[in-house]
Amino acid sequence: MTDLNIVEGDLEVLRDRTRIVGEDLESVTVADIGGYVTNAMQGATSVGESQRACDRIDDDVTGVVTALSDFSQSVDESITNYATTEDASSVSFTVPAHVYGPLTGNKLRQMWEAER
Repeated sequence: MTDLNIVEGDLEVLRDRTRIVGEDLESVTVADIGGYVTNAMQGATSVGESQRACDRIDDDVTGVVTALSDFSQSVDESITNYATTEDASSVSFTVPAHVYGPLTGNKLRQMWEAER
């Protein structure tokens, strides 16, 4: 399995850019523009098809916006989880349990005597 090399800041850039694209797409509405076409073609048989196609495009864009928002949120959660794991790992490496072991009375006495 190939390792994934994530450079610090890459996930934040991915999250932010994905969110921005989703926000930009949110304002896209084809049906509004399709309404102008519908008004210009009154009485034509393809008017209904044109409007349905515009509505379908809007539905698809809404789905893409939702997917981008979900993906951005998922990346944000991954950032949080990675940071939590990283913090936990750094704490466990800072003071490994096996170095000091249990601090008993005898151990304290030995430490005290060693310092005298």
